[in-house]
Amino acid sequence: MERMKAGIIGCGNISSVYLENLQYSPLIEVIAVADLLEERADEFNIENVYKVVLMPSWLTVC
Repeated sequence: MERMKAGIIGCGNISSVYLENLQYSPLIEVIAVADLLEERADEFNIENVYKVVLMPSWLTVC
């Protein structure tokens, strides 16, 4: 069975617990992480790291 690919958005305190547990999951493979602070996302040694960019509150996506 192929593992589902997932990304974690937000690399704060609790994300380290999620990532530690997910590395042993036979069902999920974490392939990306994203955070407002890119260096915080880099700490997890995941291949795909993204910086979250805040949008103005008046901008909406339909």
